[in-house]
Amino acid sequence: MLMTSRIIIFLCLLLLSLGPCGVSSSAQDNDIEATRASVFFQSGMEAFKRGAFEPALQSFLQAEAAGMAKPALYYNIGVCSYKMGQYDQAEKAFQQTAEFPDMSPLAYYNLGLISLKLSDTQNALSWFNRAYAEADDEKLRIMAAAALDFLRKDEKKDIWLKFGSLGLGYDDNAALVSQTETLQNSGQDDFFIEALGHLSRSFTGQSAGSAIQLNMNAYVMEYFELDDYDVATVGMNLRYKKKTDSLQITAGGEYWITGLGNELFEQTPGLILQVQCPLAVIKASGRFRYRAGYIDILDSDYEYLEGWRHQALAESSWKRSAYRAVFAYVLEVNDRDEHDYSPTRHSVMGALHIQPSEKIKISLGCSFRRSNYDIRGGSDREEDRFRADLGLTLYMKKGWEIKGEYQYTNNVSTYDYDYSRNMVTFSIGKIF
Repeated sequence: MLMTSRIIIFLCLLLLSLGPCGVSSSAQDNDIEATRASVFFQSGMEAFKRGAFEPALQSFLQAEAAGMAKPALYYNIGVCSYKMGQYDQAEKAFQQTAEFPDMSPLAYYNLGLISLKLSDTQNALSWFNRAYAEADDEKLRIMAAAALDFLRKDEKKDIWLKFGSLGLGYDDNAALVSQTETLQNSGQDDFFIEALGHLSRSFTGQSAGSAIQLNMNAYVMEYFELDDYDVATVGMNLRYKKKTDSLQITAGGEYWITGLGNELFEQTPGLILQVQCPLAVIKASGRFRYRAGYIDILDSDYEYLEGWRHQALAESSWKRSAYRAVFAYVLEVNDRDEHDYSPTRHSVMGALHIQPSEKIKISLGCSFRRSNYDIRGGSDREEDRFRADLGLTLYMKKGWEIKGEYQYTNNVSTYDYDYSRNMVTFSIGKIF
């Protein structure tokens, strides 16, 4: 009897989740294409309300072809496709919806429903876990908890989001040796193994739209022969999130500890303040973040690097069909104990993510950073660093993914510290 009641409750919640999502017509531009897209969208909404899912889907697809790229549109395409049994198309649409932070928890939940339809219980658990962990909406959290309870039956609910990966790579300049030191540069290339782990959990806040999130991360990079350049980093942060109609505000603290070689190198406690908002003028989303941290050097040979670091970031991202572009600017100001090692840095970066199908993602990125050192009693130092990245990710069943990455770095300095570096990494990871 208890199991029957649980199934009835879960099915009711499931049906409640698959309703249409509207979009304000006032958000559309007044150009012809936007007007056509809006007409198609409204036509789809009307057909959906009549239960005519096939014509509704066709209208939503026409709105997409006319240039509309709204999360509500992708969500509605997913709902119509789901109701018509077209689960591949529904999965793609909900993954597109998940690219928008405000809609991602609901998209994860519906991806879990698709996995259930495909009898992929493990994948369904993974999606419902993500929906539960990231949802700010209490109703959605209850729905995700009910889904987890239904799948796990009498097992204890796992509300942690877990990710882990293991990789093998090659680094042709592990020591970042200057190109002018050709003899020393010999033998500074090596293969390495890297491992990454992530845990996160959200707790419902005391007010509507608020949540507390705990994140823990660990990263280890071990060279086969060059042990002095091994890296190990462990960190955690606790953040309070508050969502309003147009903003998501995040504030919290963090702590990181890093080891180099076989020794502890530094620990960094810090504060984070972040604001996310839509940028309606350019049809994008924006993120603004301030981070302050005190770098406590644990290795006595490098105590002159101890001091404060302040970073301010401004970022915008666009999502259009299978493409997502990100642009950012970062200002970093340092106040170290040794003035000569307190650079002011300006960084600009851009990335393009292309997802031709739900199973493949191609990532292209580049960044440029200029560092200015005010040297007392000597000539000022200036360094320019250029970095380019290329990545390919294959998404497999049951939360597995395979990733290949290539990174090129070139550094030019007025202090004759010019170096280049090539790194290639292949890894396999899984969301649990």
